Amino acid sequence: MKRILIFVVSATVAAPCAGLAQGPSFDCTRAGSATELAICASPALSQKDRVISALYADLRRALGSAAKNRLVPEQRAWVATRNACGPDQACIAATSDHRIRQLEALSREVF
Repeated sequence: MKRILIFVVSATVAAPCAGLAQGPSFDCTRAGSATELAICASPALSQKDRVISALYADLRRALGSAAKNRLVPEQRAWVATRNACGPDQACIAATSDHRIRQLEALSREVF
């Protein structure tokens, strides 16, 4: 848990310094949806995407198969919800913040 909290705090502190140099967890040259393009265009949304990606990856490594079998479809459902935002950055930010809180809560239970 401490490792995740340190990462989240470090990422939050480092984000303003990183500027546009830090993109999201995916390759923006392959962004194919309005949502992905909006994330690529926003340092704040890119930061949230990186945090979600890191939390999700840590949980996938740590969880047993039964819990992982619940986590994966939950993540897919969240991606679909986020993608329904289209280019609306406020919507993307809100859904991302909600997912970060969910993943952090699960991390507190696991780590």
